[in-house]
Amino acid sequence: MGSLIEDLVSRDAILAELACIVSDPGAKQQPLHADTLRIGSACAPSLTLFVPLQDTGASMGPTIVCQGTHNLESHVSLFKCEQVLMPQDVVVKKHGCLPAVSSSGTALVMNSNLLHCGGANLSEPMGGGRRRLFYVAWQ
Repeated sequence: MGSLIEDLVSRDAILAELACIVSDPGAKQQPLHADTLRIGSACAPSLTLFVPLQDTGASMGPTIVCQGTHNLESHVSLFKCEQVLMPQDVVVKKHGCLPAVSSSGTALVMNSNLLHCGGANLSEPMGGGRRRLFYVAWQ
């Protein structure tokens, strides 16, 4: 990953985050968001790497990503949806989001401006299970 990171954020990139998000069965879906906003933020975008630490099926609430939404137009659209209290399932559909169902260790590399969220983790009888998502961000 070293050469990819260097190409995208330079050799002088700062490690901004290093953590693991845990989602247990029954956890609700996160609201759609970007880690770095295009509206009203002085933060430079960063490169984010998500790595699921187990196979993640649809019932476990995989990360939901919205391809091509790392732009001002998409952020304004999300802001407008929030202002009218649009239901999250409608907001996700409106922004063309898809669940990142994947095998353990599969890396998802994204611009921190990309709209995304953690999906709903169903109950264990419905196939949910503890989901661990390791992530690193460089700025």
